[in-house]
Parts: sequence; structure tokens; C-alpha cells
Amino acid sequence: MAKDTVALQAAGFQVELSTRQDTFYRAFVRRGALSTKVEWVFDSAFRFFPVEPDLELGWRLNFWDAATNKVLALVGRAEVRDYLDCVYLHQRHLALGALAWAAAGKDPGLTPEYIVDWAKRGTVYQPQDLKDLRLSQPVDLKSVRRLWFEAAAEAEALFERLPPAEMGCLYLNAAGRPVRPDPGSAEFPKLTRHFGSVKGA
Repeated sequence: MAKDTVALQAAGFQVELSTRQDTFYRAFVRRGALSTKVEWVFDSAFRFFPVEPDLELGWRLNFWDAATNKVLALVGRAEVRDYLDCVYLHQRHLALGALAWAAAGKDPGLTPEYIVDWAKRGTVYQPQDLKDLRLSQPVDLKSVRRLWFEAAAEAEALFERLPPAEMGCLYLNAAGRPVRPDPGSAEFPKLTRHFGSVKGA
């Protein structure tokens, strides 16, 4: 963080540190009329996939590690952005149940059931909670809440059918892409059980 701050200031940016914690720093970086938020996080080395090079940022988490971290964030903090992101991930990328099942592998103190149950208790938001978010389109919290409870119910039904010994894995198809497992399908035994490891599997 300190080296980044020096580099930004040398390039003519103003850096205003707003949050300083043991594992998390947040700063607002400005030059002229433009500004952005930058966050530094001390992340666990346990990952499903190795970190990836990024032309702008140097390195970044693999998409699926970022997605499972986002689901874990539902337990650790009550932020409306995490809630909206998880609904988006469920709709566009991978079912909440499959993400929570894998996310439990990153924190031995959690189960998929606990993650979803805790998240259901904390997802009560008001329109004013959206005011600080930069949204690409308006959000109807009633519709999102309905989608969330549908996703949670689907996840809980899935947990009952998955083998407990496989908790904490992503299920990959033949192309190596995470998919929502269906234990009743003929394809289920063919899926790769992909567990995480330190520095990425």
C-alpha cells in the first residue's frame, strides 16, 4: 500500500486514506475533477485457482475465487452491494447453492447451510441503502428480495442432495467450467470435484 501511494503521488494524484485496518485499507485517489476508490486487501492464500496477471493492476483473483469470496462476504458484513452482487452471480454465472457449497471450503468454520441462513437474516435493505452505489440500472429491492429468497430456497434444496464429503468443492464440467451440480443427473458422476488449496489448485 505504501509503495502504491508513493507511486500515485509521484504521478500527480492525491491519495486520501479513509480506512486503515489490519487486513484492509481504503483510499480515495483524485486528480483534478476525477476520483476513484482504491482498496488493498490482505487475502487468504487458499484459492481454487491461481491469481492471474492483469495489465492494469498487476495481479487479480480468478473470477471464481472472487465470486466465492463475495458469497463469504454475506456472512462477514451487511453490505447491500454484496447482496446485489450475489443475486447477479446467481442469475448470470453460477447458482448461489453451488457458490456457497464451494465457499464453505475456504472457511472451515462455515457450512453452506450456515452461509445461506446467515445471509437470509441480514438481507433487509431500504432504498436509502442504495444511495452510495453506482448502479448501471435502477434496482427494485422488492424484486431483488424475491429473487434472493428463490435462490436461497434452491440452494438449501441442493445442499440436502449433495454428498457431505464433497463439501467445499466446485463442480467442473468437461471444459473445466464451474456448473450447478444435479446429483440426480447422469452427468453428475462425470463432473470434476475441484477443491481449493494454498496458492490455488
